[in-house]
Amino acid sequence: MVSASHSGTADILEPASVPEITIQALRLACDNVKEDDFSLAFSDVVSSARQDLVRGETIFGWRQKIEFDDQTQVVVQRIAPQGQLRRVSVEQFKSSSRPAVLLVSDQNCQIHQARIIRYEDDVAVGLQPLNSELVAEGAEIPMNPPRGRQQNKRLRDRNGVKAADFPEAFIVDEPLRKVI
Repeated sequence: MVSASHSGTADILEPASVPEITIQALRLACDNVKEDDFSLAFSDVVSSARQDLVRGETIFGWRQKIEFDDQTQVVVQRIAPQGQLRRVSVEQFKSSSRPAVLLVSDQNCQIHQARIIRYEDDVAVGLQPLNSELVAEGAEIPMNPPRGRQQNKRLRDRNGVKAADFPEAFIVDEPLRKVI
């Protein structure tokens, strides 16, 4: 089963809304259930296909893509070389293959990485890191930030229009590095 422990060293902001299907998929992968068990665990599964992960002739894990009738997709990956569990990751995608949630657990099925993407008007605006208890931790990381004003400032006055305020020692007639 998935267990989560809190390190106690980070700032906890607020609970995040990680969908239950993502957490349940992680639990099932940790238990190394059969391919059909994912379809049985969720009532609204449209399709589910598992493929082995192979390097050379060695199978070191599997990846299973689960599609739901609301167009949500969950991709589960279990890495267990020589039968020893190393990592389980679960990614949830909203409709149109937009990533929404990532959970990664270690060999003990303890969540050690979790993130959720916040959307506004179908545009990703923030990536929120979560702690092992799936609680928002730290500041949200902005995504697709606006470019803002142009940063190329003129170095000298032109036709009476004042240029950017630079100390005299930094004003030059030509660029120091020319692209050839």
